[in-house]
Amino acid sequence: VGYLEFGRKTNGEIGYIGHIPSVTMRVRRLRDGYVQIVSNKVVFFRNYGDTTTKDPVGTDSNPNEIMMFKKYSALNSFYGMPDIMSATQAVAGNEFAARFNLDYFENKAVPRHVIILKGAEFSQSAEKSILEFFETGLKGQNHRSLFVPLPGDRPDEKVSLEILPVEAGIADQSFEKYKKNNQSEILLAHRVPPNKIGLTEGMSVATALDASKTFMEQVCLPQQRMLAKKINKFIAEMTDVFVLEFNQLSLTDEDTQSKIDERYIKNQVDLPNEIRTRRG
Repeated sequence: VGYLEFGRKTNGEIGYIGHIPSVTMRVRRLRDGYVQIVSNKVVFFRNYGDTTTKDPVGTDSNPNEIMMFKKYSALNSFYGMPDIMSATQAVAGNEFAARFNLDYFENKAVPRHVIILKGAEFSQSAEKSILEFFETGLKGQNHRSLFVPLPGDRPDEKVSLEILPVEAGIADQSFEKYKKNNQSEILLAHRVPPNKIGLTEGMSVATALDASKTFMEQVCLPQQRMLAKKINKFIAEMTDVFVLEFNQLSLTDEDTQSKIDERYIKNQVDLPNEIRTRRG
C-alpha cells in the first residue's frame, strides 16, 4: 500500500505532491477519506478529487487529498494484500532456519551429547563441571576443553567415559533444500522467474528467455499500465501536453539489438541518425 498526498492552492490547482508513510495511515470506515495517526496527533485527508468533504476530526477548512495505491484482495477491501502474504510461511521458515544455523555456530558447532560412564560414578563436583560445560560453557567460548576426574580402574572392571553426539547427519548449512523450496515459493508468490534474481541453476537460455517474456507481458506490463493510469489522473490536471508511460522491460541484449538496427538500416526502415538519437 502506498499513499500520495496532494495539496491545492487557493485557486484549486495542485501545488504540492508528497509521499506519506503507509504505517501511519488509516482508511475511514465510510470511505470518505483517510486519517494519519502520528503519536497523539490525528490529521484528516480527503479522497483525491474530493474538494467538498468537511474535516470530521479537526478544524482544517481545506484538507489535503490522498491517492491510494494498493493491491486488490478479496480478503481486505480497505487496504488490499501484498503478494508476500501467500508466502508468509516460507519467509518465517527461512528466518527460523537461519536462526538454527546461527545458534549452531554460536555453540561452536558442538551438538547435544550423551555421556556414558562405565565402572564408576561421578562425584558431585564432576557432575557439576560437566553440566556447566554443556549448558553454558560452550557458548561464546573458543576451543574449550573439558577435564573430568575419574576414579582408578577396579581389578574386575575398567572405568571408561564416552561422550557421544545425539545429532547426526548434515550440520553445516542445515535445511538447505528446505530454504530452496521456500525461495521458490516466495518467487512464485510474486510471479518472478528465478533468473531475474540471478538463479540460473537448471535453466537453459531458451527457458530463461521465455520466462522473462512471460514475466514482462503478464506481470510487469499490467502493473505499469495500472500505475500509469493513476498517475496520469493528476498529470491531466496540470497539463495535456504529455502523458506518463513507463518503459517496458527490455529482453534484447546489445548484440541482438545491433543486428536489428543493421537490418532496419539495410532495408531503409530507419535512418542512421534515428539509431544515433535512440542511443543518445
